[in-house]
Amino acid sequence: MYPSDYGYATAGRTTPNRETCLNTSLYDWSESSVSDCKNNNWLYNSRNEQWTITPSSSYNHDVFGVNSSGSVRNYGATTMILNHGYVFRPSIYLNPNIGIEIGVGTSTSPFILKN
Repeated sequence: MYPSDYGYATAGRTTPNRETCLNTSLYDWSESSVSDCKNNNWLYNSRNEQWTITPSSSYNHDVFGVNSSGSVRNYGATTMILNHGYVFRPSIYLNPNIGIEIGVGTSTSPFILKN
């Protein structure tokens, strides 16, 4: 996933609402004042720190990841592998006219898509 995928996956809450979440830096999502941004985000998982597909433009060996506190930070790729064990989250984009014909998304009942 991209960091923006993570950001757009939030529903927010009353305070902060989704608009406030989207206007708050992903770096700051671990702050208690905006904790509902991550807590109402279907991509957030406090048990798994996650890689993103986005490299850092400042350092050629850094990539962005979502940490267990819910914020997006840049990390050295070696650090992410050796010290943290970050996981990958695959993501795809479908055209709006694509739907699920059958299946529940498991290995024994995979999604079969229809156009």
